Amino acid sequence: MRIVTGAQMRQIEQAAFDSGVAQPDLMRRAGRAIAERALGTLGHRSEASALLLVGPRNNGGDGLVAAEALVEAGLREVTVWLYGRDDLTGAPVAADLLQKLTVIRAGGAGAEEALGGAVEGADLIIDAIYGIGGREELPGDLVAALALVNARAADPRATLVALDIPTGVDADTGAAADGAFQASLTVTLGRPKVGLYQPAGMRAAGRIAIESIGLDEGSLPDDAPRLIERADAAARLPSRAFDAHKGDAGSLMIVGGSLNYLGAPVLAAHAALRAGVGLLTLAVPRSLLGPIATQVAEATYLPLPESEWGTIGRDAAKTVTEALGRYTAIQIGNGLGREKATGEFLANLLALAPRDHAKGPVGFRPNSAAAEEEAAESPIKVPVLFDADGLNLLSEIERWWEKLADLRLILTPHHGELARLRGVEREAISAAPWQSARDAAREWGQTIVLKGGYTVVATPGGGLWVAPLANPALAAAGTGDTLAGLIGGLLAQGLTPDDAAILGLWLGSHAGDLARAAIGTLPLIAGDLPRFIAQAIVELEQGMTPE
Repeated sequence: MRIVTGAQMRQIEQAAFDSGVAQPDLMRRAGRAIAERALGTLGHRSEASALLLVGPRNNGGDGLVAAEALVEAGLREVTVWLYGRDDLTGAPVAADLLQKLTVIRAGGAGAEEALGGAVEGADLIIDAIYGIGGREELPGDLVAALALVNARAADPRATLVALDIPTGVDADTGAAADGAFQASLTVTLGRPKVGLYQPAGMRAAGRIAIESIGLDEGSLPDDAPRLIERADAAARLPSRAFDAHKGDAGSLMIVGGSLNYLGAPVLAAHAALRAGVGLLTLAVPRSLLGPIATQVAEATYLPLPESEWGTIGRDAAKTVTEALGRYTAIQIGNGLGREKATGEFLANLLALAPRDHAKGPVGFRPNSAAAEEEAAESPIKVPVLFDADGLNLLSEIERWWEKLADLRLILTPHHGELARLRGVEREAISAAPWQSARDAAREWGQTIVLKGGYTVVATPGGGLWVAPLANPALAAAGTGDTLAGLIGGLLAQGLTPDDAAILGLWLGSHAGDLARAAIGTLPLIAGDLPRFIAQAIVELEQGMTPE
C-alpha cells in the first residue's frame, strides 16, 4: 500500500468521483468506518459516552456520519462540539440528527464549561475538525479547546481517535502545530498520509489504522513510499523442501562481541536462529567464548585472536578469511567495539585502507607494509550485513562505498550511525529521515535499513518501504541487535538484500507488537523478542496475521 501526500490523496478522491462515486457515498463510507473502529475500542456500548469534535468541511461531515452511527450503536450519550459549523450542511445524515445528540456550539454561551464537562465524561473522543486540510497554526480558540481535550489523553479510561489525521498535523511533513490533537488512535482514510509517519506527526497520531473505503491508488508515482503489508512479507518468506537439511537453509557467520558487549551477538544469534537459518557461527574474541557459548547452545563458534582481553585483534582477519567458504552471508558489528585493533581487523578483512583519524574515536590504519599488501582484494564474496559498531568502524574508512561496490550489503543504522556514515550532523538525518535513507541507498548502491519510530528500508533502485508499526516498547537496549540478526538470518537463506530487509522489518514489527501485547511496554526487553519472531512467522505461514 502506498503512503501519500495530501495532494495525492485529493487526486485519488477526484479519480473516484470521476468514475462515478458520489461524494455523499464516500462520506458515508468514511464516517461509518471511523465509527466501527472507534466502537472496537469500547467495552459495554450501552454504558459508554462519546464526544465528537466536528469541523466545518468534509472532515466534519465524516464526523457527523460517525456520530449518527454511534447513536445507532446504542451509546449512552453522544455529544458533538460544532466548530465553525452551525448545522448539518454537507453531511449525508438524517435531518433530525442534532435532536438525537447533545450539541455544544463553539463560541456560544457556556460553551467552554460544557466542553470541559463533556471531555471529562467521555469514554471516546473523536477529532473530526480539519483532516488533511489543516493549517500550520491553529486559531487561539481552537488551541484552548484542544488543550482541554488533550489533558484527557493521559487517562487510560478514555480513547482519543483522530479522523484521517490529527488536527494540527501537516499531512505531508508531519509538522505539528502548538496544541495539535494528541490521538491514541488515528484512523486514516483512503491511503495512509506521509505526515503520520514523520517524527512529530507520529507522536500526535498514536497507533495508525487504515481504512481504504474502497478507493483505488490510481496513478501514483513509482517511487511513492510503500507500507509493508502482510502480503508483501508472505511473498518473501523462505520455504523448505521436505528433504531439506541444515545446509539447504543457509549459513550465517556473525562477527562481534567485545569486553563490554557480550550480550549483543547473543541477541543477534537467537533472532537469526528463529528466522530459520540452518547453521549459525559466532566469531567472537577468544577470551569471551565461554560466557557467550553458554547462552547459545545451537550455534557453532569461531574463536578469534585478540589484541588484548576481549578485543578482536587485527590478525583475526586471517582466521575469518579461512572460514568464509562455508557461509552464505556474514553479519558484522554486534557488540564489536571500536578499539583501534578491531578497526584494523575490519580494514584488513575488507581489504580497505582506512583514513587517519588520529583525533577520532577509532583512528585506526594499517600499520605495516604487510597490512597494505593484505588490503588487495576482499575475500568476502557473499552478502554482508553491517550493524552497530560495524557501521561506526566503516565510517572511518575513506569512500568505503566505492571500495565495496562489488559487494551486496545491508546497512542497518540508526540516525546517528547514518549521520557518521554520511559525514553530516545527526540533526540533518532526523530532519528528513526518509530522504536521507533514499539518498544513501542510491549513492552507495546498497540496501539501507534506517531504524527509528517507523523504521524504513531504502533500496538502491529508489524504493522506500515503511514498517507497518511503531512500537515504544522497542525503545530498549539490544532490540537493534535482534532486528539485525533477524534480517541476517533471512539474508543467509538466499533472499536478496532488499527482500531480506523488507521481510525482516515486517516480521520484527509484528513480533514486537505480539511481545508488547503479551508482556507490556515498559517490561519488554530485547531477549523477549526471538520467541515472538517464531510466532510471527507461524502466523504469517498460516495467514493469521492482520493487515
